[in-house]
Amino acid sequence: MTLEEGGNPDYRRYLNQFLLFTFGSTDANQERLLEITPNLIVRFLKFKAYGNPDANVEVDLPTKFRSNSIEYAKKSISSFMPLIEIQWDPILNRGNPTKSAKVNKLIRKVKLREVRGQGAPSQECRSLRLSEIKDIIRMLKESRANQTKRYKAIALLCIQFHLIGRLDDCLNIVFSNISACPFKSCFQIRIKWSKNCREERDSP
Repeated sequence: MTLEEGGNPDYRRYLNQFLLFTFGSTDANQERLLEITPNLIVRFLKFKAYGNPDANVEVDLPTKFRSNSIEYAKKSISSFMPLIEIQWDPILNRGNPTKSAKVNKLIRKVKLREVRGQGAPSQECRSLRLSEIKDIIRMLKESRANQTKRYKAIALLCIQFHLIGRLDDCLNIVFSNISACPFKSCFQIRIKWSKNCREERDSP
């Protein structure tokens, strides 16, 4: 990925944050990117996780950012590195600075604090409860929005619930994968698409 191509806008957002924090400007070229070292990456990630670029990981607590978030920031910055595929060589000071032992050590420290309950609170989403799904369906039925759209949403929620499936999987169901079931008032569906499937035989 090149700076000219722009790449993933979210990746570019983290790169801009890093450049502004480190160099005071979001302007960058290949020469500027080659100046980046693991120490600069660590300072930025410490700032995100601890709120202090000079934090002592043995004493301070990473209460600002979760480890998953700083790993994503690291991945974002890495995607723009000129030597993206090369591990960082601490002797030659050459390679991809995000792939250095210092950066990985920091992330491990943040993860350890999270395991001990000393990190930033988790923002992980939980599954909807049955009562919540029923409430959503009730609100959709009572809504004055377009009737066709309302009942499409209700049907989608019902299918997702009965398949115990992901919403994006259910959105990719096609009619050819729906068939009659031996039991009355039922039908069976084969889900053909999933984010976690890389081969056809992996499809549930």
